[in-house]
Formats: sequence, structure tokens, C-alpha cells
Amino acid sequence: MKTVNRRTYEGIYFTLIELLVVIAIIAILMTILLPALVSVKSRGKQILCTNNLKQFSNAFVMYASDNNGYFVPSYDDSMYWPQHFVLERYTLSGKIYVCPDVSTTSQHKSWLKITSDNPWPDSNHGYPYKHSDYGYNYAHIGGSYTWYPESDHTPAKTTQVRRLSETIILVDDIYSDPRWGGWYATGYATGSNMDVRHLKDTAVDVLWGDGHSSCEKVGHVPDPYLIGPFQNGKILADPDNHWDRY
Repeated sequence: MKTVNRRTYEGIYFTLIELLVVIAIIAILMTILLPALVSVKSRGKQILCTNNLKQFSNAFVMYASDNNGYFVPSYDDSMYWPQHFVLERYTLSGKIYVCPDVSTTSQHKSWLKITSDNPWPDSNHGYPYKHSDYGYNYAHIGGSYTWYPESDHTPAKTTQVRRLSETIILVDDIYSDPRWGGWYATGYATGSNMDVRHLKDTAVDVLWGDGHSSCEKVGHVPDPYLIGPFQNGKILADPDNHWDRY
């Protein structure tokens, strides 16, 4: 029988100290890289949300083109704005109504099933649209919302908006009342409907009137309406108001 020369294998074994050093180096690298990986993941979700807003931008443009320049009504006594977009095929999927930075609940899963051919697979107690993750600026743009007499009840025309590039159309939203899903209260409601959920809960995504979108940093604040560009939304006819119209 052929014997194995053990000297051939000398030097390939790790000592305990060497193994502990390797483990320590790996632990240090993980400590350094893990925050970066978490940041990249958070940024990726925010970018996917921005892509949703870009698709909404196309929907708003197409709706206005088909309706003499008017923005889609937030509510017209028969349908809310997401229903107009889905049923009239301006948005072909419910997926864009769900932000990837919001935990997937049963209500959000019902949105994922929505298509123009299957508009409301889950009636959700009469409000299948209530958990849209984006709030529409109804008070100054969408109009037709009778709960707040301060708001103009007629949808705005694109030619009526004073500064389209500075006018908020959609913003990351959180519902508080079932009927408010998909509404951006611009300061009229008690508290805030804005959902500061991006980049470790320090930023919101915004769709502006000229079609561009941006991620706005507001930090960790109890009321983001105190931070620009959101602070003047509840003051009608204010020259610094980012929501008013002619």
C-alpha cells in the first residue's frame, strides 16, 4: 500500500488564532458594508416609487389632453380620481398605486390585482380605492370635494395653475379616514396625510404639475407641513403657495 507523505500537506492548516483573525476581519467588513447595503436598498425602493409617479404623470397628461386641459377631478359625485384613471384606461395596472416602501397589507394586495379589465377585484367595504399610496392635491387642483368649503370645487385647467413646475399634484400619502385614501389634504385636515417614508423616513416623493418628480427631504419632523415646499399649502391666494391657481 502506498503511504501518504504528511509533509506534503504541511502549511495548509489554520491555527485557532488565524481563524479568529479572519472571523474578526469578516465581522468588521460586514459592519462597514451593511449600512451601505441598507441605504442602497432604501434608495432602490424610492426610485421605484419615482417610476410610479412618472407613469402617473403620463396619465394626468393624457386625461387633460382628452378633457380640454382639465385635471382629473378628485371626485365628481360618481367616481374618485383612481377610478377615472383605471376605468378609462389611463392607468392599466393597479401596481403603480402601491409604493414599494409601504408594507404590503391585504388592501395593497388588492390593488396589485387591479387592471382596466378587472378594475375592482376587492370591494374593500365600498372603498376599493381607499388605500392608494399617493395623495392627490384635491383642494387646489382636483376640486369637486365638498367636505372643505375652502377648496375650489372645480378641477383646475393646466392654464389656470400659476406655476406648474412648483405645483404639487401627487405626494406620498397615508390614509386616516377610509375616504381619504388618495387625498392630499394640503393642511385642511387635522394632522397630516403626508407619509414621510423614504430614505429612512426622512423624505417624500412628489409629482409636480409640469410632469417632473422629485424626492423632497423633510427630516424627522412631527408635521411636514412646516417644511418647504409644503408649508404654505393651506393658505389660499398666498403668493408663495405652491398649490394655488389663477
